[in-house]
Amino acid sequence: MDVGTIGAGTVAQAIASHLVAAGHRVMLSNSRGPASLNEVVAGLGPLASAGTVAQAAAADMVFLAVRWSDVPTALAGVPAWKGRILVDATNHIVGQTPADLADLGDETSSEIVARHAPGARVVKAFSTLYGQYIAADPQHAEGRPAGSPTSCGRSAIWQPPTSPAPPTSSP
Repeated sequence: MDVGTIGAGTVAQAIASHLVAAGHRVMLSNSRGPASLNEVVAGLGPLASAGTVAQAAAADMVFLAVRWSDVPTALAGVPAWKGRILVDATNHIVGQTPADLADLGDETSSEIVARHAPGARVVKAFSTLYGQYIAADPQHAEGRPAGSPTSCGRSAIWQPPTSPAPPTSSP
């Protein structure tokens, strides 16, 4: 699958690193142009590339990871969405702290994003996580997620259930 990012900061790079590791091609973009991403792309490997916002937005799935105030500009002039998926990883924070929220009136932030990306199928994701948590490898010893007690039986990836040994018959 071809994936694009509009924005190339911590969140976009974290998502891109997991996608590349899973074998997907990822094109990162930002407002400063592809040349500004050479070092980032080199660090992600051969499945990563840099492009313009319009090029990245043409991918099958696109992640929007920009500051809230940059959403209208970032989505202006991109190709028609035609039902492609736009994953909205933005937060409507406008100040220095998470408490500095934009007044959205009666709309949700994703409704505003959807208005700026007509024809996109908008999915809200990753907006509750700091980039450092997205970047971390979810696989830990014995397949357990970070912070999971070993006795809870949860796993970061599906694993077949462990069956007890079949009963032995006595002579």
